[in-house]
Amino acid sequence: MDAFRAFLNQHDEPAWDGVLADLEPSLHPVDREATRIWFGFWPLKLRRLLRETTDEAATAQEYLLDGRYRLEHQLDESVDFLYGSIYWDRVKEALLQRSESASEQTLEGLGSEIRKLADGVAARLKVEASLLLGISAVGFMAFQQVGAPPFRNGSASGPSRTRRPKPGKILKQRARTTSQGLFGFLRTVNRRFTVRFDESKRDATFSCIEGQDLSSASAGDERDYKTRDHRCIAGPIPAECRVASCGYCWIGVLSGRENIIEVSAHERRRLNYFGYLDSSSHDETHPVIRLACQSKCYGDVTVVVPPWNGSLDGRR
Repeated sequence: MDAFRAFLNQHDEPAWDGVLADLEPSLHPVDREATRIWFGFWPLKLRRLLRETTDEAATAQEYLLDGRYRLEHQLDESVDFLYGSIYWDRVKEALLQRSESASEQTLEGLGSEIRKLADGVAARLKVEASLLLGISAVGFMAFQQVGAPPFRNGSASGPSRTRRPKPGKILKQRARTTSQGLFGFLRTVNRRFTVRFDESKRDATFSCIEGQDLSSASAGDERDYKTRDHRCIAGPIPAECRVASCGYCWIGVLSGRENIIEVSAHERRRLNYFGYLDSSSHDETHPVIRLACQSKCYGDVTVVVPPWNGSLDGRR
């Protein structure tokens, strides 16, 4: 296990970016965006920051960390928005077995190790290997960050993973467009779209007027979210400033990226300041990580809300 952890620790952010870029074409479409979002939510630099500190409270204050920012406290829950989470327990079991049997002589490249584990679990379960590839990559990164004991023990699971629809049905649901009514094609203003923020719950949606930013639209949802997350002062998406100054409202866009306005130079600068963008997103017009207050909506969107926020790069 020491050899395996040492092997993983050889891989920094650029190395992982290369591995993910190589794996991405082989990922099943149902988890292609979700895998990128998970890696965006749990960057190595956050783990390194927490590992190097001798005063976590002071570090959290300096880097404006808020919410639940420790992966080991929500490991199993963190993967719930991936379709591959239905195989998470099997992936964890296989990864722990590999960590115990690994040696410097048997370990291959990181991408090869991820593919081999995904292929092995898929063969045992008799499912497409592409469905296991994203969740397997997540497993390797999670193991690197938290180590064997927390990885083995995990944490409280989120929504049930046994009743998830088939991948094709999920993709069809994400591609649906909200009906504008019988004469909706004549409507030129005040068209309304649906924003889904938790695919495991049927009522986890709010309405967004065409051209409205997602943060303001979220605030129109008057249900109580603050009890679950103190950052949610109005609606399911946390917010403070609404002008891209705080970084509270960052989201992952699971589907419908093309239905959000292109990222502006200002939003990109702020995303970089907070440390939310990975290297593969720097040239994208519609990155998977956005600030909700800057994301004007022109169609149906499915998003994921991270459990924490901070300012990782602007403080360095």
